[in-house]
Amino acid sequence: MWRNLRRLAILLLLSTLLGLPPPGAGAYAAEAGGGNWTIMTTSLTSRALVDVWGSGPDDVFAASGDTLFHYDGNAWSAVSGAPTGIGRIWGSGPGDIFAIKGPNFLFHYDGNAWSQPFHSEYLADHLSDIWGSGPSDVFALGTFFGQLFHYDGSAWSQTSTGTGRELYAIWGSGPSDVFAVGHRATIMRYDGSSWSQIDTGFLGYDLPDFNAVWGSSSSDVFIVGYYGTILHYNGSAWSQMDSGTSQTLNSVWGSGLDDVFAVGNGGTILRYNGSTWSAMSSGTTRELNAVWGGSPNDVFAVGERKIILHYDGSAWHTMSDATSSGWLFDVWGSGPDDVFAVGTAGLILHYNGSAWSQMSSGVAGDLGVNGVWGSGPGDVFAVGQLGTILLYNGSAWSTMSSPNWQTLNSVWGSGPNDVFAVGLDGTILHYDGNAWSQPFHSEYLADHLSDIWGSGPNDVFAVGLNGTILHYDGSTWRTMSSPASGWLSDVWGSGPSFFAVGEGSAVLHYGPSVSIVGDVNGDGMVDMLDLAAVAAAFNTAPPSNPDADVNQDGIVNIFDLALVGLSFGQRLP
Repeated sequence: MWRNLRRLAILLLLSTLLGLPPPGAGAYAAEAGGGNWTIMTTSLTSRALVDVWGSGPDDVFAASGDTLFHYDGNAWSAVSGAPTGIGRIWGSGPGDIFAIKGPNFLFHYDGNAWSQPFHSEYLADHLSDIWGSGPSDVFALGTFFGQLFHYDGSAWSQTSTGTGRELYAIWGSGPSDVFAVGHRATIMRYDGSSWSQIDTGFLGYDLPDFNAVWGSSSSDVFIVGYYGTILHYNGSAWSQMDSGTSQTLNSVWGSGLDDVFAVGNGGTILRYNGSTWSAMSSGTTRELNAVWGGSPNDVFAVGERKIILHYDGSAWHTMSDATSSGWLFDVWGSGPDDVFAVGTAGLILHYNGSAWSQMSSGVAGDLGVNGVWGSGPGDVFAVGQLGTILLYNGSAWSTMSSPNWQTLNSVWGSGPNDVFAVGLDGTILHYDGNAWSQPFHSEYLADHLSDIWGSGPNDVFAVGLNGTILHYDGSTWRTMSSPASGWLSDVWGSGPSFFAVGEGSAVLHYGPSVSIVGDVNGDGMVDMLDLAAVAAAFNTAPPSNPDADVNQDGIVNIFDLALVGLSFGQRLP
């Protein structure tokens, strides 16, 4: 708040000196088809599963918002001692897992214990998603105002995606090619240095929200969302695909460019064969929230009232009790016979390759488990509400000591001794193999963080509220310039580029070029020198100083001054 007041004061002062009216608005830069489902029933839990992730076939996690479940290749079971309230989970391996607990707590598991090394609760209001290209390149996506956090292997830093819209999901093909999507058809892209907003071609007021993003490469990216919307990027242009459904699609995943699955409301499951999408029979009308697989013949989908579906290459099977209620929030696995799904009320399910079983999470009350990630079958982390952090050692879940009580939404790590978790109030925690800690006050960088991902220990991203994007370079977390202003819910990348997605169908991509909107003199930060440069060239057309024409409209005016003011105090990571 004080930073915004300072910016406003600077703008008012310069406006007065230049004889201009006070600024009143801000600006921002910013074989398909086939297969049948059959029902199999086992006794698990009454909660819905909201996320799923795995490191392999015998190491899969499913989150329910409270309980975390693990699949060891044979059966699902609740993870004993796992954190509660986990909504999002991701990892680079069994020993490097990040989880988002609740709105904005970030936890990390290094293979032995959970930790909350960063106070991300003070940085972000809500963390929506987490993704990374590796242990040193992790992004946590903030739901609101384009917030994003990045971890570089040693420290988290905050940045902004540059949009004011909510962002819900993030994914990338590498560290320099990341997309974030969200509210009202928002797509933001990161090229390794800066975020830019992509024109999706949607017009009118009833724009679809984009809920998830995934790709097989930087030239093969899929986005799904409301009204059955599916967009595809071929490396040069975006195009809308015919999904054949009007149901909201919540998640997308594929084994390759010609084998992609999308799941959504009403039990919808679609499959893409490289040319067309076709509907698959799911055997359920329940809402499906997440999909993940270890191979084309080993795919999991989780959703409402803790339903877990498995596809074996020929048919889908319902692996959980069809009569109970609940939600699954996240899924992860180490392989086709080791998948975990986590969700509400401490729910943790595990799949062992043939059946799902509920694991004992040890989570008290109705605390949800929001995210799951692991470095391997015997090193799985789950995070959730009220600072819950759980660790699975291959045989049982145990609760880890957390330095913060804030809800954690997502978890990711580069290895068992380098795990991050993000969540409410900008919380960012880190686990070093011995204990979780909150080594820096990320609460001053972001509101809520929703997701985290990294390409390695020295390149981690976190995203969240208000278009927030944070980056960690191995020693320090810094705020990145973001063209998004809404909620960023998910982040993922590969190599030097990553993507963040969220509110307004936002998809952000981060790539190689480095710049900050308003950095007129190009010194890597926006300060009084930049304001002075704009003031010196004020009302000149063509501009006496072309760099002072921040919005490139051919004249230096109050709008350029406003852009500098909005970015005042930001610096490159």
